Amino acid sequence: MKKKLVSVIIPTYNRANLIGETINSVLNQTYQNFEILIIDDGSTDNTKTVVQSFKDNRIKYILQKHCGLPAKARNKGLKIAKGEFIAFLDSDDIWLPQKLGKQIDIIEKNPDILLVSTNGITFPSKYPFKFFSIKENKRISFKLLLKGNFVKNSSVLMKKSVIDAIGLLDENFQLKAMEDYDYWLRLLKYKDKSILILKEILIKYRIHELSIREYSRFKDPKHLLNRYKTYQYIFNKYKDYNQRDINYQLKSKLNQLNTSKIEQNLLQRKINLFDLIKDKSMKIRTKIPVLIRYYIHKYFNFIQLFNCKLPHYCELAIFKINFILRNYRLYIFVKK
Repeated sequence: MKKKLVSVIIPTYNRANLIGETINSVLNQTYQNFEILIIDDGSTDNTKTVVQSFKDNRIKYILQKHCGLPAKARNKGLKIAKGEFIAFLDSDDIWLPQKLGKQIDIIEKNPDILLVSTNGITFPSKYPFKFFSIKENKRISFKLLLKGNFVKNSSVLMKKSVIDAIGLLDENFQLKAMEDYDYWLRLLKYKDKSILILKEILIKYRIHELSIREYSRFKDPKHLLNRYKTYQYIFNKYKDYNQRDINYQLKSKLNQLNTSKIEQNLLQRKINLFDLIKDKSMKIRTKIPVLIRYYIHKYFNFIQLFNCKLPHYCELAIFKINFILRNYRLYIFVKK
């Protein structure tokens, strides 16, 4: 029996130093019936030279005018894909060798599953961490996905029939870097609980210039305001489908925005720490993360002022605390 073709879509822009490793991770798959579609968003480095150095007729290089929207590059790949399955991969991430084979096996044995995602691990981090600490494969519902994007783009394998059913990705600039989240919601609206996350780590997700300091920064309210507007844009599409849960999530995002403003005001000494502690209008579960991040920030300032070096176990503990505080919904999900 002939194995079904997988179309691997890799959008890229100025990743000449990284894309070779990404391509090799596809070529090293145990499942070998695939085509690789490299959609170059107008790179100005030698990305084209690196791609064309691979002498494999399964690799196709497509250059487009630079637009800065990953959705456009992915849509171009979707339009020319010949496979019965579609896989997305960012040009700096890595697949482990059994990734495609295990996903194909699962999706063919479960006809009600339209998309299979996987667990993953960060690299090349001083403190690598898994996406999920789940003990078994987990189906994702529309309601659960509203809490956060649990589907990592580089881990996705889906049936090409999905495109016929729900169309291409939304190319609105408002959705930049979140167009995949919108697409997964659209898929679950079409067929709820049709996304499966595998417990096994099958991808390596690259973190660029990761540092403890970055994780301890106070969130920028301007960034969070833009992100809130993006959530509004996405959720408004689905209000008729699940208005109650969407209103709850929008309220939660607004609370996060307000919390970030409080954190910034604390940092700029526009409000007093003790006044915040005594403030009865703010819930304890909101105060605690704010106070922890505040003291972490102050601790880093002290370390920097005296040019001290943190003990390894302190760095690791702070990293994990910040990860949980910044991704508490994800943390709750993976612990269930």
